[in-house]
Amino acid sequence: MVTVTPEILAKYGARVAFGAASLDANKPDWWEKIDKARLDTSHTVLCPLGQLYDGYDSALSVMDWDDDDAAARGFFLRCGEYDNFEAGYELLDELWIAEIDKRMYPQAQEV
Repeated sequence: MVTVTPEILAKYGARVAFGAASLDANKPDWWEKIDKARLDTSHTVLCPLGQLYDGYDSALSVMDWDDDDAAARGFFLRCGEYDNFEAGYELLDELWIAEIDKRMYPQAQEV
């Protein structure tokens, strides 16, 4: 896991949770369609939106979002937003996998 401060983890964790909730509302059972082994939030086809909507740009069109909307939901990092872009996207990957796992294995969250 990427070493991050609690503040950074909370900030990006909240964004990804917002993104996952947005998908819950618009694409039920979305997590079943994501290939976690291939998930790469820095890639326009392998990111969650790319996997669900045949590409990041297609998803923005369907959802009527722009890059700011996507960034607010943990799908995208703006230039200069994170000190190390690669580490930032690695963190987003881990957070998205955690959101997927919450939905795939809800009983594990009850422990």
